[in-house]
Amino acid sequence: MPQTKLRTAIHNLWPKLLVIVAGFGLYGLAVTWLQGDFKSLVIGIGGGLVSIPLAFIFYEIWQEKSHRKLNNSVYEFAENQMRVSIRAVKSKLELLVGGAFAYFESGRFLIDDEDIENLKIYVQEEEAENVKPDIDNLLDFERESIFEALVDGRYLAFQLTDLSLRDELNRLEGVLSNAFIMERLSDSQVRAIIYLIEVVKMLEAFLALHHDVFLKSSVKLHGFRTEIVQEDLCALIFDNLGTGESVTLDVKPILDTQPSAEPLNGYVVNPDYYAALSDLVYDVVEGINGWKSVSNPIYMDHEAGRIGAL
Repeated sequence: MPQTKLRTAIHNLWPKLLVIVAGFGLYGLAVTWLQGDFKSLVIGIGGGLVSIPLAFIFYEIWQEKSHRKLNNSVYEFAENQMRVSIRAVKSKLELLVGGAFAYFESGRFLIDDEDIENLKIYVQEEEAENVKPDIDNLLDFERESIFEALVDGRYLAFQLTDLSLRDELNRLEGVLSNAFIMERLSDSQVRAIIYLIEVVKMLEAFLALHHDVFLKSSVKLHGFRTEIVQEDLCALIFDNLGTGESVTLDVKPILDTQPSAEPLNGYVVNPDYYAALSDLVYDVVEGINGWKSVSNPIYMDHEAGRIGAL
């Protein structure tokens, strides 16, 4: 037990212990010196002075254990809320770094770039043996790896409105302003959250202030198309050129995009922003890793019904 808790426990116990000692003193006095009814009265008083404080002590011990269990549950809830919010930030970074290929599992798709102006994507059921797998976890990326990914990245117009971190930033700031959650996190966790919010805010500000971060290129991405699936919804669909199967990758309100036949135009990161953007993304990656160093990375997203790890 830490010294502060020990001092607090002693401070709370000593008045009750004094009453118990007084009770034993009265009992001893009555047994040794008193007689008759007065002796019985003093013995009764002494017994009460012993039993009542003991009852309070046992009650406080029980209450402390109950509160400790409750606090542990509340702490786990608070920590999990933060992990879910950080997972949303990581998902957005994966989309920002992976671009049009972020929808596919690493090592299970091939890009035919024989014609550099017409990229064809083939998704395989089994991992390609002759393809060196990429780093699966974005949090393992070094600054240079992020730079290279942004240089090689190809993006879809359908994705561009999803690359803002405004919603994720608002969610993090909402958790930070929640006293119920923050009071139950350690100082190191609070510092990690504040740093993460700062770097996410800088990345979001960069994307919001520079409207030419992504430029339309002459590259065509074969296999992708968008179509209206409901009156107000548009879907991004991938037609696997290898199997002929179609998969819906994402759905969003039609206000954010327009239906378009395959192939879709590819967008690239403005070369003027390679260095600045890769630095900002890397800072957010470091912020997430900073949180992981002071917290359990396993999260449970109750809304999505999903359990995972950062």
